[in-house]
Amino acid sequence: MLQYIRLFRYKNLLTLAFMLLVFHFGFLKLQNIELALKDWQFLLFILATILVFGAGNLMNAIIDFENINTKNHENSLIGNTFSESNANTLYIILNLLGVGIGFYLSNVIGKPNFASLFIIIAVINYFTVSTLAKNSPIRLFLNALMPAISLISVGIFDIIPTLNQENTVGLLLLFKILLDYAIFTFLIHLLIEILENLEIVITKKSWLINQKSASFIGILLVLGNLFYIYKYLFANQLYSSVLYFIITMISPLIYILIPLLTDKKQTEFRTISYICKVVFFFGIISIFLITLNIKHYV
Repeated sequence: MLQYIRLFRYKNLLTLAFMLLVFHFGFLKLQNIELALKDWQFLLFILATILVFGAGNLMNAIIDFENINTKNHENSLIGNTFSESNANTLYIILNLLGVGIGFYLSNVIGKPNFASLFIIIAVINYFTVSTLAKNSPIRLFLNALMPAISLISVGIFDIIPTLNQENTVGLLLLFKILLDYAIFTFLIHLLIEILENLEIVITKKSWLINQKSASFIGILLVLGNLFYIYKYLFANQLYSSVLYFIITMISPLIYILIPLLTDKKQTEFRTISYICKVVFFFGIISIFLITLNIKHYV
């Protein structure tokens, strides 16, 4: 069973679902506002997102199968226990279900055009895996952009439909916070994409897939978090949140910058990539902790 779910990169899907859950239930639901989606509808939203992203991961596995040497087909799950034809059929079904649920939810909130968001994600996923080389800078950029778009879509479905003259300022502030976290999500995923490619790319590196670009993004993340701490947390006396950011995000990011900046030949890109994933996990949780900090200590 585990072999089958690996085709969909289930760990990435679980992380994506966790992020969406935290921002709905651990952030927006704790505000004194009315959201467009009811809780059960938001769970459907998560399901639609997972179906579309899972379909994209499945297509990636199909493309990998088509590109490997014939003699290595015996080691591939697709083509043996799971035929390529069945995989393609499942890909279509997953996308149709995801887009269909998205269309239903879009009509529920009175914004039928919002269903196009799921279509766009499905198209970008297909274009990325079917057209672009694995070490293409554009592919890395799009891979990092997708989870950021899914986070922004929380605000699109939960906040935008409820905007009116009375609540515009407050809701747009919440949406801006989502945008800030979406930028963080994009940068940390772009760094992870670069590091994972540095593990496997043997030939000449591109302008994006190199240690200098990884260092640059790491510096951006450190500076961005420091700015966020100073402007929003320290200025509002959210000291426990400041401490949380320093311990769980700033310190690990500085730690991984040391080998990246010193340009050591034996840099452990896999270890650094894992640390980045841990930082992202703590980054997701931070929005919930900041919200509690504001409610109970300010």
